[in-house]
Amino acid sequence: MFFLVSITGVFTMFLAYKDIRFLEVFLFLQASVVGGFFPVRLVSISRAFDQDQRGMATGLIVTLGVIFGLGIIPYFLGFSGDLVSFRLGIFILGVLMVLVSGLTFFLREHGSMNEGELV
Repeated sequence: MFFLVSITGVFTMFLAYKDIRFLEVFLFLQASVVGGFFPVRLVSISRAFDQDQRGMATGLIVTLGVIFGLGIIPYFLGFSGDLVSFRLGIFILGVLMVLVSGLTFFLREHGSMNEGELV
């Protein structure tokens, strides 16, 4: 998951590259990598929550993803385009994706043993 999110962030930063000749290549690579994130996300949700909580957690996480992905982030990209440039907004989005990818190391499986616990 770390690899997918960080590589998607890097390809998103490349979308802000000034040479338009490579835009199609970067769009293809970014879209190809980001598509692999969704199945991995669902597996990590199922491993992080108890069976009784999985449905609620999946619904809440998908809803928040849609709110941010289709609402808040495009709003801020438009705001960035009005104030400075779309390239800067897209570049900042890529940087934030790379930085947030480190949070995947804090995910733990449900029922995994804590350090020092006996079997």
